[in-house]
Amino acid sequence: MLETTHDTWLRRAGELAHPVHHHIDGAAEPGGGAAFTVVSPRDGSTLAEVADGGAAEVDLAVAAARRAFDQGPWPRMAPADRGRVLLRLAELVEECRERLALTVSLEMGKPITDACAVELRAVAATFRWYGQVADKLADTSPHTGTDSLALVTR
Repeated sequence: MLETTHDTWLRRAGELAHPVHHHIDGAAEPGGGAAFTVVSPRDGSTLAEVADGGAAEVDLAVAAARRAFDQGPWPRMAPADRGRVLLRLAELVEECRERLALTVSLEMGKPITDACAVELRAVAATFRWYGQVADKLADTSPHTGTDSLALVTR
């Protein structure tokens, strides 16, 4: 990433496809027709027109989450299996790190180097930590480093 030039980042930004629909229950949900503009703070350009979520989309998402919680595989998975899923998610974040950092940078105006080196590194590290500890938690306050705190609640 450090060798990528400003022009290369700009080219990649122009090629980046932004999702414009909600993703609810495994499907793209276009919403009720309304949309809002996502504007780049860098230059004021339009990044995307994104479906605006209303009460109907919230209801769909809540119902899908309830079904997933009650009937999905996650609550019945063994802790070690959950850990493997979280570790795989950390790997996927790492694999997509530059694209995700570019998205953060475009939307927030944050320097791409910070988005990649700080935010996305922290995201992957968080999933990795929880993946590694998933089958080892025995208390509501797991042991962490001196610079962080983790709590487990049910």
